[in-house]
Amino acid sequence: MGMHDLHIHTSLCNHASGAMIEYVRSAIRAGLESMGFSDHNPLVPGYESRFRMAIREMDIYLRTISALRERFNGTIEIKLGIELDYVAEEEDFLRDFITRYPFDYIIGSVHYLRHLTKNEYVYLNEIPIGEGKKYFPIYFEKIQKAAESELFDVVAHFDLPKKFWGKMSDEEYQLAENALKTISRKELTLEINTSGLRTNGVNETFPGKELISLARENGIQFVLGSDSHSPADVGSHLAEAVNILKESGVENIVSFEKRRRYTIPIDSWR
Repeated sequence: MGMHDLHIHTSLCNHASGAMIEYVRSAIRAGLESMGFSDHNPLVPGYESRFRMAIREMDIYLRTISALRERFNGTIEIKLGIELDYVAEEEDFLRDFITRYPFDYIIGSVHYLRHLTKNEYVYLNEIPIGEGKKYFPIYFEKIQKAAESELFDVVAHFDLPKKFWGKMSDEEYQLAENALKTISRKELTLEINTSGLRTNGVNETFPGKELISLARENGIQFVLGSDSHSPADVGSHLAEAVNILKESGVENIVSFEKRRRYTIPIDSWR
């Protein structure tokens, strides 16, 4: 059985490159059995638009995926996903948004945090390294709130801040552990995001091995995603991620159809 990659972006989000058909062809070349587009969701005006689709582009997104499904039927399975940025103040908008489209799965993520001294949101990568440590508690608190919202099926790149602010301290690992307990209690799936393996200075998955083991101990299940923003990255490092999961004692990986989770024995993946 071929692997699945459920975290793939498109040029509609304004910071990825390549036509959607190129991503599909790349997935086929990589030997994937299933792929899922999960581009960044639209938000209400006032939030940074250069990192996401506009509402008017959702029709393009859905029509293109439908056409690709028809064209590549029998060659590769193509799933409809979305990466939903959790913003607590916009929960009503997000809740309405996800009811409008027939998603197979919804990936939840946190990219915005409330600024410590200004009445505004700030993007994670805009927070200086020297200030980042102050934001770790805010980040993991927001991850917990996102999990509590029940808007999502999957939690994306769980320890993403290490990309910008460096490795976590013991105290910060405790914050992460608390967040994992919430994810477990809400029966959400944790993404093993392989983009860290192709990021200088990170060189490990999101989350890393220690947190993967902790998640497994808490009964959390896993899904794989490359977080591709170019066709060349589709399926990248998935085999390495599978080996990490096996070393942690994980026996199954999951996928989704119409927001229903199902398991795939990890030994069946090649």
